[in-house]
Amino acid sequence: MSAKPLYFVLLSLTFLKSAQAADWVMDIAYAWGGNRLITVEDRYYNDYYNDEYSHSESVRAGSGFSGSVGKMLSIDDEIGLQLNAGYKVDGLVRSEENATFDRWTFDALAWAFVDDIRLGIGATYEVNPELDLTDLHEGIEQFDDAEGLIGQIDVALGSHLMFGLRYTAIEYESLDFPGEVLNGDNVSMRMTIWF
Repeated sequence: MSAKPLYFVLLSLTFLKSAQAADWVMDIAYAWGGNRLITVEDRYYNDYYNDEYSHSESVRAGSGFSGSVGKMLSIDDEIGLQLNAGYKVDGLVRSEENATFDRWTFDALAWAFVDDIRLGIGATYEVNPELDLTDLHEGIEQFDDAEGLIGQIDVALGSHLMFGLRYTAIEYESLDFPGEVLNGDNVSMRMTIWF
């Protein structure tokens, strides 16, 4: 068993010991980036204009929607730690050709407020990354659990709402094709609510 998850536990316990307050937090985001995993293209013909056009959609290693819940631990009003557990997925949902790249995420973000701006750095640990192409008759490709680094900036809008940007640097190593490494680096827009 890898010692990587232990880092999150140790970091969390360090902050829990000195935390003065803990609020529940919910985080919703959409990310762009990473290697293109698959592209599906449709071609259309318009009889009226005697014209052909195409539309394509892709699944990327870093792109997609994510949602998570967790705790925001405050040492004081200006510094603390946010711990979240969530799910991230990018996919194509079509009538007969679905494809997804999904994984479970665990984030630890140390943060500091400067007026209404929150700056944060931390780590993410992503469990069971999987590329599912069964509807395209290409099967499922499994990836090793992955750790990455995150940097984030948020603007507080009121006492319980923030909008921000996060950069994540991460790579995924295939378990099915040794030596295959996917770049999952991405930028995400996020909304964070705490209560």
